[in-house]
Amino acid sequence: MQTMIKKNTYFLSKIMTYDFYYKSLFLFCLSISSIFGQVEIKFDSFPEGNQFFQRDENDKAIVQLKGNVISAGYTDISIKVKRDNKDFYWKKQKLTYQNSAPFAFETEIKAELAEYGFSVYLFNGKDSVFIKQENRIVC
Repeated sequence: MQTMIKKNTYFLSKIMTYDFYYKSLFLFCLSISSIFGQVEIKFDSFPEGNQFFQRDENDKAIVQLKGNVISAGYTDISIKVKRDNKDFYWKKQKLTYQNSAPFAFETEIKAELAEYGFSVYLFNGKDSVFIKQENRIVC
């Protein structure tokens, strides 16, 4: 009986230790995300998930991504376009702040049996932060 109590106590102490570490890790990650997660961007134009763009006479459509970066301290903004989950197009643009930093991108997609995805990233030098992503855009 004495051995059984010691084993249970040991087991419970291990569970409580792991529980403490996981809770601590969770709180640390939450605090880091709240520090770095305060990026303010106003999008004037951004494709929505499952959006259909009407094609022109050349079986293509222009997708526009426009807006303003309100949060200061970022040097560049980029978009990454995927076609059927494979890298298709990437463009980076320098940010110039007055009250905010305006940006505008245009990319052409084809009317075909393919889905496109659009992602936006902000850069501070070489460090980047993911901002927004939408998938399943078609023409």
